Amino acid sequence: MKNLPTCDYGLCPPDLRETIISTMKSVGISDRSIGMLIDAGYFTAPAARRHHCARLGGLALHSYNMAKRLCELSRVLGCQWERPDGPIIVGLLHDLVKVACYRWTGTEFIFQKVGFFDEDSGKKIKPSGNHGVVSGILCNHFDIDLRDDEAACITAHMGSYGDEFEAEFYDRNVHRGAWYREVLATHMADMIACHVDERGVR
Repeated sequence: MKNLPTCDYGLCPPDLRETIISTMKSVGISDRSIGMLIDAGYFTAPAARRHHCARLGGLALHSYNMAKRLCELSRVLGCQWERPDGPIIVGLLHDLVKVACYRWTGTEFIFQKVGFFDEDSGKKIKPSGNHGVVSGILCNHFDIDLRDDEAACITAHMGSYGDEFEAEFYDRNVHRGAWYREVLATHMADMIACHVDERGVR
């Protein structure tokens, strides 16, 4: 497991993009996939509309913070990832769905119509699945192969905060799953990144 460089949680460092790109390359994500992620808005999308890292580049900052926390928790909990770089891959890609959720107007983030929000009805639609599920599917779209434990962790990363399917999937994996440590560590890392590292970071 690699040690990720330290990161100033209050500000998105100017070199964060290059740090993430070099980290992605070091864990086997291809130049082609990285280019596709850049084009999709990985480094400009927010992590949320109103909450943690709700700003341009917030998704990249949150994903980086989460990867760091997941590496730390994996050591503490004795996680047995299928590959040593699993926590980095999960951390950097767990919220990939957000590249498709938000569009920057120049003054604010709005939800995009296609795929997730219907502007005509004002209702949320999810034709392809749930938050974690769609993030996993998008990994495939960006030609990034996930191991089984990584896919399970991305699917379950919302824990009991996910919708009914994700909450049940999380619960089943924590109580009876082969990757209970990894799934639990993933959810905890996301919560620590959101509610500790990024508290007040807009």
